[in-house]
Amino acid sequence: PLGERMAWGKKRPPPAAFLGIPSACIVARKDADSMSVGIWNFFADEVMNPVIQLDEEYESADIYLKDGHLEGNKLVLHEDIPPYGFVLFTVYKKN
Repeated sequence: PLGERMAWGKKRPPPAAFLGIPSACIVARKDADSMSVGIWNFFADEVMNPVIQLDEEYESADIYLKDGHLEGNKLVLHEDIPPYGFVLFTVYKKN
């Protein structure tokens, strides 16, 4: 399971994971009601059909400079991430 493979000693999944893309760098900041995430593609190839695994389900998302949608605990982007490009988004918990 994702949590066991990536949780570095705490036995819980990271806030956001971009599996299978070793050239991507993820920075996530989480509080009680939301999480903001930045993903950078540090490679000369585009990231096609990007799907970001989230640590839990969120109710809504603000995606900056790209289009996408939530599917359970995943954020599915409708656009590829270009070489040396990035995507920023914020997800919100249910109130």
